[in-house]
Amino acid sequence: MTDRLQYKRQHYHEYQIAYLAGIMDGEGCFFIGNFSCNPKTGTPYYQTTLSVSNTDEKLIDWLMQTFGGLKGQYTRKQLPKSSRKHVFRWQASGERLKHLCELMLPYLVCKKDEAELMLEMRKTYEFRHFSANELTSTTLDKRKELFLKLRSMHCRTGSIIKS
Repeated sequence: MTDRLQYKRQHYHEYQIAYLAGIMDGEGCFFIGNFSCNPKTGTPYYQTTLSVSNTDEKLIDWLMQTFGGLKGQYTRKQLPKSSRKHVFRWQASGERLKHLCELMLPYLVCKKDEAELMLEMRKTYEFRHFSANELTSTTLDKRKELFLKLRSMHCRTGSIIKS
């Protein structure tokens, strides 16, 4: 197993977690993706990620140095044609994501429901001593339910409320 897959819970200062929660409320994204299915069985494969995208690399570097995870940069093809700045991204997944969500929960305002949903989704990964092909239908149904629920929270095409 690689270091990237192993995560040892860290101790963070309260101000670091509070700042991360503020960043997540404003700039962050809680994401459950259904990226592929097993070609033989059709079993869906879900991934959980939290990420922050920003044009200020200092913020992304601080997140990396403080919390670990992955750092990336959007390519020109991934950006709108009108974009004049580079966009950097920090991501956390797996046990790191779970731990950070648990710590941020008391500080989140706007995205508290999303963090709770992510923690519920991560519970479906706790007893993975078998392959994805052997997941129970109950677990798969729960993952699909949570995937669709989070997706509906991100939906921007809902009805417009007129005042």
